[in-house]
Amino acid sequence: MNEIVKTLLVSAGSSALVALVIQHFIKGGIKSFYDKRLEKFKDEIAIYAEQRKLDFDRKLHDFSLYSSKRHELYPQLFKRVYELNYSMRFAHDRAFLSSRFIHSLEDIEPYFKGLKISLDEDLKNYIENKQNEWEEDKDLCLKTISSVIRDALYYKAGQDLKELDEFFMGNILFFSDSVVEKTQKVVEEFVTFSLLIRHPDGGRETLNADIVGLERILKREMKMGDYNI
Repeated sequence: MNEIVKTLLVSAGSSALVALVIQHFIKGGIKSFYDKRLEKFKDEIAIYAEQRKLDFDRKLHDFSLYSSKRHELYPQLFKRVYELNYSMRFAHDRAFLSSRFIHSLEDIEPYFKGLKISLDEDLKNYIENKQNEWEEDKDLCLKTISSVIRDALYYKAGQDLKELDEFFMGNILFFSDSVVEKTQKVVEEFVTFSLLIRHPDGGRETLNADIVGLERILKREMKMGDYNI
């Protein structure tokens, strides 16, 4: 009987020891498993964080290039608008000639050069061939020449308007919605102005108001960094 009890006690003790050993290995295995998973997760987080950083850096770089391009284009856009407006508004006055300050046909080219108006070869030849008319009636001759030069200035303004529209359309993706909307309106007003340019008003007031509005938008966006698309 004692032997049986002793055997049972030894057996129970052995079973308990085996159970403890097994439990220890199980816990160790689980801990090891989760430690590996945790390390793997940390590695994945690190890789993801690095990818996010690279993506952010790329977007920041792209945005920097985009905003720099916009700051480069805005002054060019307004310069074209301003110069075209000046050319159209003052073409009539700038082409005016009078015997009060033009004393010979040779005075005409230097006079316009002083106004920063270049006469092409056709106009120069046209003026040279007016010698007979000059001798007959200076004022009438100058009036005729003035009219031809004025038409040439209007034609040049029309070419500049075309170039402005091409510049605008070629870079439209860099402009904000506000700038696109206002510039389209300005271009339309330039077209209207060019059609009515020989009339007293010629749509000047509306055009000038739109140009002032465009200038305000450009200045605000360049100053405040407004990059809404």
